[in-house]
Amino acid sequence: MSAVIAALVPANDWHPRDVDDEGGPDFYEVARTTIVEFVEEGRFNLPRPEDDVAHKLRDHTLDDLDDTERDTFFGRLLPLVMAFHTRDREAFEEEFAKRRSPGFYDPPTDPGQDDLFPS
Repeated sequence: MSAVIAALVPANDWHPRDVDDEGGPDFYEVARTTIVEFVEEGRFNLPRPEDDVAHKLRDHTLDDLDDTERDTFFGRLLPLVMAFHTRDREAFEEEFAKRRSPGFYDPPTDPGQDDLFPS
């Protein structure tokens, strides 16, 4: 973990509910900084929507993302940030591997669906 993130968030001792209006760290800035760290570690280097958004966040803020990119941020990147800050390293790595596995975000397939309307 970089000094930037360490300065914003003590490792495994932070939760979004800890962010308040009284000068606590900005939740989305912490999330963006964490994602940028992941990019710099080489964690987002595949041709996937979340990788594209992660790279965009290196030079932009959440406000600069379009609706599709925001959906990707909230649905695919933010869960990884939450896992990073609320779990031990091993549990985070397991969650990261699970969410990055091929097909994780594909809709579930039901083999019986093909037979609903036989010809």
